[in-house]
Amino acid sequence: MLYFFPLLFVFFYIIDSITTPYSNQASSLSQFLSSVSYATSGIYIATFSYRYSKIDSLLKSFNIIMIIITVAITLAIPETLFLNVVYFGTGTYQTLAYFSAFSFGINLYGILSKNKALKYKFQETTIYKSLSIVMLFIQITGVFISGGRGGAVLLFINTFVLFYILSRHNIKKVLMFILLFVPAIYIVFSYANPQLVSMIEKRSERTFSYIGDEGLDLSETSGRDIVYSAAIDKVADNLLYGYGIFKQYDMMKKDFNAPYVHNIFIEILLQGGIILLMTFLYLLFKHFHKLKFYLYRIV
Repeated sequence: MLYFFPLLFVFFYIIDSITTPYSNQASSLSQFLSSVSYATSGIYIATFSYRYSKIDSLLKSFNIIMIIITVAITLAIPETLFLNVVYFGTGTYQTLAYFSAFSFGINLYGILSKNKALKYKFQETTIYKSLSIVMLFIQITGVFISGGRGGAVLLFINTFVLFYILSRHNIKKVLMFILLFVPAIYIVFSYANPQLVSMIEKRSERTFSYIGDEGLDLSETSGRDIVYSAAIDKVADNLLYGYGIFKQYDMMKKDFNAPYVHNIFIEILLQGGIILLMTFLYLLFKHFHKLKFYLYRIV
């Protein structure tokens, strides 16, 4: 049944390609092909893990992924520092920011959680525990040296959610970590390479540019305020059905000279209107209680 959803997107895209003027744009086709392949592989991994009780094994493997990402971040930092350009494989500064925040969350969970079923044996060694603390600093550096706003938001959300969930079972360890790690961040970066610190401070101006003296200020977020306003006007013109799956990318480039909307809810409204948004919210909340249950089980 779950594999019906990628096929449904294929059907809607074919119909849309016939009936809309944006059908020949390359960006929509690229996004369509990428999204369907991501969705199909993701659904397969999820259903396989659930059906054969491999969810713990899947989550356990995230530790290896985290280590690989951290090695890549470590290699990217000197290039960023000396070339003054953010490289992360074939990705952009956003890729570095999000991957750094993602790996930070996995690493932080491994440090604070008592659940040995989601850890490899080497993670219980003193050497690895010490190394994991070092990796936290590397991951934080990766987030803030990139200048990516979304990655920084993800970092804070990861930290808050993990502290909240884990503190319900091990409040002493969480508080001890906070009391030791926060001062350690200040001390480490106080004595770090001045060029590195200077770049982090410079990039952080972009990272937190949406925070002004009077609160949130979207005018300092690469034109998001203008894009949001224009996109909402488009949504209002076709509120019920939207403009078609993935067509928002071509619309943004053609009408607003922007690559995308920077807001998932507006993107959904542009693609399928109120109907698609209500479907999305229904599926999200329908399965949220299952996710919530499993989050507490893996602690």
